[in-house]
Order: sequence, then C-alpha cells, then structure tokens
Amino acid sequence: MEKGSYLLGIWLGEDTALVVGRLGRFCLPAGYYVYVGSARGPGGLSARLARHRRQEKRFHWHVDYLLDRACLIETWTVVSEQRLECAWARAVGEMSGAQVVVPRFGASDCRCPAHLVYFPRRPGIARLGAILQDCAGKDAPVKHNVERKEGREHWIQVLISGDEDAREEAAHALGTLGESSVASLLELLNHDDADVRCWAIWALAQTGSRQAVQPVVAFMDDADCDVRISAAMALGELRAAEAAPALVTQLESCNGLLIRCAADALEKIGEEAVPALVKALEHPKSQVRMWAARALGRIGSKEAVESLCQVYLYDESYLAQYYAEEALREMGLLEMVLMK
Repeated sequence: MEKGSYLLGIWLGEDTALVVGRLGRFCLPAGYYVYVGSARGPGGLSARLARHRRQEKRFHWHVDYLLDRACLIETWTVVSEQRLECAWARAVGEMSGAQVVVPRFGASDCRCPAHLVYFPRRPGIARLGAILQDCAGKDAPVKHNVERKEGREHWIQVLISGDEDAREEAAHALGTLGESSVASLLELLNHDDADVRCWAIWALAQTGSRQAVQPVVAFMDDADCDVRISAAMALGELRAAEAAPALVTQLESCNGLLIRCAADALEKIGEEAVPALVKALEHPKSQVRMWAARALGRIGSKEAVESLCQVYLYDESYLAQYYAEEALREMGLLEMVLMK
C-alpha cells in the first residue's frame, strides 16, 4: 500500500448545476478543473484513484458529485509521507488563469480556500507538472498518467464540435495520447466537415505516429485548400520524407499560404527532401523553381550546389536567381561560383 497525494485533471463539457451537501447549489462553468487530495487509508493511492475512476459508487467526497457529470482526463500522483494536497492547491491556485469558483470545495478539514481550481482552458501540462514537483521535492517523483479511454473519447468529441480554441486544445491533448488516439483520428479524416478533417490531421501530426503519414499525404489532393494547408503543416511536423514529391507539387498552387506551408514542411524534412527539390529546380514554372531554391538554401545541402549554380547563373526568373544566390551565399559558396 502506497500512501501519498494526488491531483485529478477533470474536464467539464458544459455549464453544470450541482447540489453538494453543505456547499449547497452552485453552477460550474465548462472547462478544466484540478482537484487535489490525499490517500492515507487502506489501499492507498491505488485504491483511491480506482474509486475516482468508477462510475457507480456512493457519493462521499465533494469531488464525487463533479466526477458524476464530468470526465477524468489525467492524474498526478506522488508517494510520500508528507501531506502535499494543501501545498498543491495553493500552488495551482496561483497559476495564470486559475480561479476558485466554489469556496471550500474539497477543503472541509483545512483552511485552504478550496481544493478545486478552475481553468477556462487546460493549463500547460509541463508547467503544472513542474509546479507539483517543486512542492514535492526532488526525492519524491511526481508521476503523470493520462486516463486514456475517457480522455480520448472526450477530446475526439471536442475536436468534432468545439470552438477553435477548444479544438486546438483537443488536438494537443490527443497528441499526448500517442498511438492510442491514431485509429480514432484516422476515422475522422472521412468526416464531411472540412474543419474536422483539418483538426484531425493536425492532431495526427502531434502524435508523431508513422501510421499517419500516408493517410495525410492523400489529403494533399483534398478539394478544400484549408485541408491541404493542414496536411502540409502536419507532414512537416512528422518529418515525412515520402511526402516530399507531394509537397513540391503544392509549390504550383495559387494560394500563397499553402505554398509557404509546403515550403516550410520541405525545409523541416531536410536532407531527405533534397532530391525532390533539386528536380523542382527544372520545373517549367518559375514560382516552383523560386520556392525550391529558397527551401534548398535553408536546408543547406551540398548535394544541391550544382543545380543551384545553374539557376543562379542561367535562370530567366529574377526571383529564382535571387534565392539561388542566397542559398549559395548561406553555404559560403557564392564567391567560388563568381570566380569561375
């Protein structure tokens, strides 16, 4: 049995009225809630968290009423003889955006304002973890666990129906779930709403999964330009070398943002995108040659030097020549070319 303290990350999807014992009736706004507690009795942390995860139970603690209507997203735990819940509640309450919306919630046996803290948006997880660890000390490691099943289902729904800020948060959260969220996100790629497809693509990029590459490449031909932009950005995040030819094709686009995103993605892919970019230097459209030269300059590959020299010396497009010149200058080779 391990005794210690814990923190629950809870998502409430809509404004909700609750009646909780002596606290009475109140309305909780939709958003992210942090609840802190301790487990000192039989079963320790394991038993207490198992109880919080159960749907069917007799309501005893204040948080039971909230969990009946909300979704447990993640937990932090620390095994320690030191009681940390009050220190954690104070530290979390001082974070940017934190609010106590129900005074004394979860704090019946201490002097804290509350052990439930509200955030309109999920706080930075790295920052939250660092704050908890500072309170616990270096000899008591704080462990973070994502409640995968509940979290995935919740964030998928937010991705489908939330506003833009909520969808961005959901994409990040699904990304932290890694491979376990990939199958659900791949299903969303068939959604009728282009915005849902865009956010599903971006969430797939956050997972870092290689399973996402080929399905996302396919969306470089989507009828919706915003979807193509999302796909280009995602492929850059995934460093997907196999996507280089498809990204080069987007350099022909009439949409400036799509062109820039495709070029940026090729730069992120780096050396593995060089063969496709070198080939693009021979494209009949000067726009493609210009952006290919720009990307090659930022990659700085020596394999592209000969082709860049040809563009710099002989290309009919001033802009293509300009970016080829910049590329050679950045590689420290321009003077050598001029001397020939």
